[in-house]
Amino acid sequence: MPRYSLLLLAAIPLAGCPSDGGEGSAPPDTHAWYEGTVTSTKPDGDPLGDPSVSLLRRSTLPGSERIEEQWVEIDDGGVAFDVIVSLTVVAEDGTYRAQYQDEFGVLEGVGALTRGDDWAWTAWESQIEYTSGPITGTSLQTVAEVAGGTLSMDTDVIGADSTLEVIEVRELEAISEATFDARYAELIGG
Repeated sequence: MPRYSLLLLAAIPLAGCPSDGGEGSAPPDTHAWYEGTVTSTKPDGDPLGDPSVSLLRRSTLPGSERIEEQWVEIDDGGVAFDVIVSLTVVAEDGTYRAQYQDEFGVLEGVGALTRGDDWAWTAWESQIEYTSGPITGTSLQTVAEVAGGTLSMDTDVIGADSTLEVIEVRELEAISEATFDARYAELIGG
């Protein structure tokens, strides 16, 4: 069974709200790098393959009111793929919107940044749904948290008939930019 949540081919950022500039300058951009695994199981706990490598570069970009995530994961055929996801953030109410496309269709949805200071959020959740393609109506419900240098993400893949199909768990540890770059080169090449 394919991993739905990160088989992305392109990201389409939505237009952000312009900064009013009246409250001073935006905080500086920040970046964090992580490495760990993604494990996919059926709802009964039966594994869907072995855990695989997951790399993430997460950038908060207050000046352009977005969060950008660069993921590297391994597909079902053992090939590494690189994904860019861009989220448009409304810091005033701690929400974001996402729209992107993968090999199964277009996904659209919303999320909430649920803990932490503006542009230093430590927890978030999202509801993203396929709005076109062969699995239209399938949704991805994700809850994520950063604590003690570990990023934990749980994603439930819910079919169009509202049946839980796949559970994905990502456990990633903070690493340096140099380590990320080295691992990226190993997996993607270059």
